[in-house]
Amino acid sequence: MSGTVVVGSGALEELAARFSTSATGLRAVDLASPLGGVEGAIPGSATGVAAATVAVRLGAMTQVLGDRADAMADAARGTAHSYSAGDTRSHDRMVAR
Repeated sequence: MSGTVVVGSGALEELAARFSTSATGLRAVDLASPLGGVEGAIPGSATGVAAATVAVRLGAMTQVLGDRADAMADAARGTAHSYSAGDTRSHDRMVAR
């Protein structure tokens, strides 16, 4: 087995679209609101402060995951573009002969 994976540029474009959709979905998730009322519900408790801290960290985490999904989308699009450019160059060389 050669270890080569053959993927069409159309499949890469579809993958890029799915990664972009996922990134948008991740950024739209509101993780802070469900934890927002805890601080007021338990005044003076460390639980309220911890809930606020967790909400901020969860929000940051989803943003980072969204950024990573966008990076994967960009990589898939770039690879598809590279494939298409290579195919065009090969075609042009064959036609020119």
